[in-house]
Order: sequence, then C-alpha cells, then structure tokens
Amino acid sequence: MKKSWKKLLAVLLAVLTLSSLAGCGQSGTAEEGKESPVPAAEEEKTDDAGDEASVSDEGITIGYSLKTVQEERWQRELDGCTSAAEELGVNFIYQVANGDAQTQVSQIENLITQGVDVIMVTAVDAGALTNILNTAKEDGIKILVYDQQLENTYGDAFVGYDDYTNGSLIAQALADLQIEGKVVMLHGDASSGIEKIIEGEKSVLDDLNVEIVMEQYCQNWGAEAALGYAQNALAEYNNDIAAFVCMNDGIASGAIQAMEEVDMAGEIAVTGMDCELTAVQRIAKGTQTSTLYKDSVALSSAAIETAVKLAEGKEIAADATINFGVNDMPHVIVNSAVITKDNIDSELIDTGYYAKEDVYGE
Repeated sequence: MKKSWKKLLAVLLAVLTLSSLAGCGQSGTAEEGKESPVPAAEEEKTDDAGDEASVSDEGITIGYSLKTVQEERWQRELDGCTSAAEELGVNFIYQVANGDAQTQVSQIENLITQGVDVIMVTAVDAGALTNILNTAKEDGIKILVYDQQLENTYGDAFVGYDDYTNGSLIAQALADLQIEGKVVMLHGDASSGIEKIIEGEKSVLDDLNVEIVMEQYCQNWGAEAALGYAQNALAEYNNDIAAFVCMNDGIASGAIQAMEEVDMAGEIAVTGMDCELTAVQRIAKGTQTSTLYKDSVALSSAAIETAVKLAEGKEIAADATINFGVNDMPHVIVNSAVITKDNIDSELIDTGYYAKEDVYGE
C-alpha cells in the first residue's frame, strides 16, 4: 500500500506543531548520537506519548519502539541499531516507552500514522500489542519483533536469541560448578514472554542434585524486587542457599546486595545475563558467577538488515521459524556465550568489548 499521503500528513503536522516540540531524550530521529542522517527539516524529537517525529519522503524508514533504555543492554542495542541504519543509508527513528505498555501502544500508533515502512518492536508487555500491530499489518507496514517474544501477535520476522538455549546456558554455569543444594530462581518480568528461558534453565537444573525452593518474577526486571526476594530466601533458609539463578544482571545485583548484607557475597553462586559492565566487574571480583554475553552489535546489525529486506519485499533467510500464536515467521538467530572469570579476557577484553582498566580498575 502506498504511504506517500501519510508521509505528507506527517510533515504537515510536524510543521504545525514545530513550536511545541521539545527534545526529552525518550524518542528521536536518526540525527541523534550515532543514528543515521535524515533531512534537516525532519530532525525534531517527540515526547513520551508519541507526538510527531519525522519520516523521510525518500528511501526506507524504519521505526523502532523499544521498552526502555534505562538498562545498559538496551542502550547498547539502540546505539547498534542507529549505527547499522547509518551504514546502510536508511532512515531510522525510535521511541522509548519507559516501561509503560500504554505509552508504547500510543507511540506505535504514531509510527503507523507517519507511514514508516517497518516497525521494529521490543515490548514492555508481551501481550499488549496484539491489536496495534495488527493495525500496522493491515496498513501494509512490516513488523519485526526484536529479541523479546510476544503473545498472540502477528509478526513478519523475529530477530533475536533462542530463549530456550539462553536459559540452558544460564544454568550451565551451575552445572559446570556441580552445584548441589537449595536453589532460588529469580525470573524477569512475568509479562516479558520468558517462559522458554525458564524451560531452558530447568532443563539443566533437572539433571543436578538441587532443590528449587523459591521461584519469583521480578517486576520490570528490577534489582529492588530481586533484593527483597533474596533477603526473604536467605532468612527463611538460614543462608543455606547454593545458588541464585538470576535471569539478568540487574536481578543478580539485587541478589548480591542481599548476600552482602549477611556477609555471604562470593559464597553463593549467582548467574546473570546481558553482560553489563558492572556484572563483569562483579565476576572479576568473585561475587557473581556468570553472565550471558549477547553481542549487541551482531543482533542490532541483523535486525536492521532484516528490516531493510522486509521493506524491499525480499525473502528472509533463516534456519528456524517461530510463532507467537498467529503465524509462523522466520527466526533470525544470534548466538550467545557464557562469561565466567575464566574467559573475561579472551571473550571481552581481547576482542575490545570492554577495556581492561574498566573491568579490573587501574
């Protein structure tokens, strides 16, 4: 479906509202940071509710709706996407929902109105985007789901890691240590579509001599929630916990804080995911056992490349398919790697991902 009239409407609306637009850092065009260039007349930012941004009248335009940039991992993903879009010479705009599902719906409505060619989405709530993405589909806009799975929702392609594999890799660090005893599982937000990760973790834990004594979902993947759950577990079992299986590094930080309060940091195994610098520093110190290195450059590049192919109507080559309850779509898989104290240097420092002084100090 031709969208030129929508792009014209977006430009006219941008002119009419030009005096009221103000940059707030929660949405933007390809002129921000390392993002790909757009014409000067289209550089205005938008607010959190998703007011008009900018769509070029020429070339492919990709709009990215992402849940947050408060976590280090998602800021890296955004930086990678903007760089990849610049390298490919496509227009790229983004909006950040700040963890609010309704804000994300409004922002996607905004992208639809502007007539973008492709909407990439990392959802706040896996089940909240069914209707709005169906509207985008009916309007001829391609939908690329970025890394986090959705529920009962249509998509044209999924670019991301294999959740079951990532879950098994998270728990594999405990298997390598031959952990025995009581285990606490601290999951991410229940609305994030993470059940396959949990299945992968348990596929490994089931083969170990461990007892899962607590499972909790941490709202917004927050360290504060993890802190409270870890405090409760340590108190209930008199510190007799062998491992905290944490689904990301933020959750791991909360568990470790609880252990520090009872002088147990470094004595209990703690997993993580996302390879945040603070987590790698903790691994170097010995208070965190592992994290999962998810190459943001590889993932973001694959996402932008796939989005361009969708916009051009090309076939997406993938070794697997995935279904979020509506249709089978190609799944472009990017691999992950377990990081422990033994391979920080070879995997992260020698490759230039982190500087040695940043990990170990001066």
